[in-house]
Amino acid sequence: VHQRWTLDASYSSNSDGYERGLFLGRPFYSLDTRWTAGMLGEAHERRESRYALGQIIGVYDSTGSDYEIFGGHSAGTRAGWVTRWTWGATASTRDFRESPASTDPDIAALPPWPLPEARRFVYPWMDWEHIQDNYVTEQNRNQIGKVEDWHAGWYMRARLGLASQAAGSTSDALLWQAQVSRGFRMGEGRLLDLRAATTGR
Repeated sequence: VHQRWTLDASYSSNSDGYERGLFLGRPFYSLDTRWTAGMLGEAHERRESRYALGQIIGVYDSTGSDYEIFGGHSAGTRAGWVTRWTWGATASTRDFRESPASTDPDIAALPPWPLPEARRFVYPWMDWEHIQDNYVTEQNRNQIGKVEDWHAGWYMRARLGLASQAAGSTSDALLWQAQVSRGFRMGEGRLLDLRAATTGR
């Protein structure tokens, strides 16, 4: 039995902030993969600038973190289609504060601007995927000298989460994501990929 677990760690430190993350999970690595599970954590701090007509009119710092745990199931390929169900829970926070005084006199002299409101969402979610088993092989599409699989069928995905103040969120919210795409092979060496997506709360 093959167990394809992935461990991924990232870290970056720049003059305008840092970012670090860790992921451990077993993805749906093929159409016939029956289950997935994993967890991830990410934290960052960034220096954000407001612009008007190409000029900086305000500076503030933002910090945030995202933690997630999930598990899912699929029956594999059935009649040329794959359906996957995944359930999980997410805790996401964003906070904002005034940046330390800049050494640039022009920025330091800027008037204060209202900061975005801090927010925290803690919510369970459900994710649905529906994939058409229709792949073609192409060479030199995105990588030179490589044979690549390209999806020439339908792909649909939707995620729905419900955050509540009772669970520690700053407000009650319905969070959603949806995506649909369709690939077409228009002839030798000609591919068309149509996509649409929406997200909100």
